[in-house]
Formats: sequence, C-alpha cells, structure tokens
Amino acid sequence: EHVSRLCMQFITHLFACSEYPPSSSNSQAKLPHFIAYALHCTKLHTLVTFAALVLLQRLKVCFPTAQGSLDHCLFILAFMLMSKAICDDTYSNKSWSIIAQGMFQW
Repeated sequence: EHVSRLCMQFITHLFACSEYPPSSSNSQAKLPHFIAYALHCTKLHTLVTFAALVLLQRLKVCFPTAQGSLDHCLFILAFMLMSKAICDDTYSNKSWSIIAQGMFQW
C-alpha cells in the first residue's frame, strides 16, 4: 500500500488531477486502491511500477500542459507498457481488463 500511495501522490502532483476516477469510467476505486489492486493482481517487480512513473514523467516533459482526470488510465497504460517492455509477461487483453477493473472493455 505504501507504493500505491507514493504513486498516487506522484501522479496527482504531476498531472494536477484528483484521486477519484473520471465519471465516464466504470471503475469506482480511488487511485491508491486502483493502483494497489493492479500491483496485487500482477505481482510484478517494483521496478515495473517505478518505470511506469518515469514514463509518465517523460510524458509530462514532452507535453507540459497535460493535466486532467485521466490519472487511472495514465497509470494503467504506463504500467502495461512497462510490464511488456521489462518482463514480457503474457497477460491477455482480458486479464488487463480485469486488472483495470473494467475501465477498458474486452
């Protein structure tokens, strides 16, 4: 849970967004719970999580005006990309949909 809170603080500071999901999202989980669930389900190395944060920081450098309420989407997409780049685990689209708590339809 410590890592998920750290991630939440980093993302909300970087993108000036709320820890609550956007109203258009199927997920009702606050960002730290959303992240904790993703970390628990995947059991990926912490390196993947911090690499995802680096990826988000680089996104902000390239697009400094980026902000908004897509923090849940940003985290899970960066986490998915870093999972593939670092571990090359074979999570299916359906598995990622479950990890993302229905945010994406399969």
